[in-house]
Amino acid sequence: AEQTVTMTPATTAAQQHQTKVALTGKIIAGTPISRKQPPQHSQQKHVTVTGANRGIGLGVAESCLDNDAALVYSIDYAEPGEEFAAAQKRWPGKLKAIQADVTKESTVTAAVDRIVEESGALHGMVVNAGRTNHKAALDFTEEEIHALFNINVRIPIRFLH
Repeated sequence: AEQTVTMTPATTAAQQHQTKVALTGKIIAGTPISRKQPPQHSQQKHVTVTGANRGIGLGVAESCLDNDAALVYSIDYAEPGEEFAAAQKRWPGKLKAIQADVTKESTVTAAVDRIVEESGALHGMVVNAGRTNHKAALDFTEEEIHALFNINVRIPIRFLH
């Protein structure tokens, strides 16, 4: 009897991510995007992503670069690590990091001012920074709840003003 062997890919369909999206004719933050002409310097998009030195934030930053952002800044409290350095090698000169504490408005304002001074403009911001503690909800202290609420809810709302 003949046997059929089915080869499975190293990754499943769910694990394979496509981050390139078509932006032609779409509106991003009130600005129409057109692919008819190559972007001029004034049309190149500069974006900042909070908490983008690693993890989901870095993934968002990479997606921005995949979608032709000219420059992406990470605003994060931590120093960039190996994951960030590897991404910088993939996009030389297009991914930068500024250290700032997003819970302190003055450090974020200083970081944004620096970005505008260095790059000439800031066209978009993704407020990604957040925190979690992996334990049962009833085990959180009141201080932990306030700290998590501050970084995950209050700070992102402040960025909207």
